[in-house]
Amino acid sequence: MACAQQTADRVELGWLANGAAVCLDRTGTGRLPNALPAGLAQGPFGGQDFEHAETDTGFVLRGGRKDLDKNEVSEFPFTLN
Repeated sequence: MACAQQTADRVELGWLANGAAVCLDRTGTGRLPNALPAGLAQGPFGGQDFEHAETDTGFVLRGGRKDLDKNEVSEFPFTLN
C-alpha cells in the first residue's frame, strides 16, 4: 500500500509541476503558451508528453494512461484568475 501511495503522490506532483510551469509562462507573456514549455515531466505510465487546452476558467492538462473502460485520458484542471 505504501508503494502505491508513493506512486500516486509522484504522479500528482508531476501534474502540479507541469501546471505551475504553464502558469509561470502565462505570467511572463500574459497568455497561455501555444505549446507546453520544454523539459516538463512526461506521463508516468506511458512516457507520453502531457497536452494542455484552454478552458473558460483556465486550462486543463491531459495525459497519463488512458482509462479503457471510459475511453478517456486523465485530466487535471487549473483555474486562473
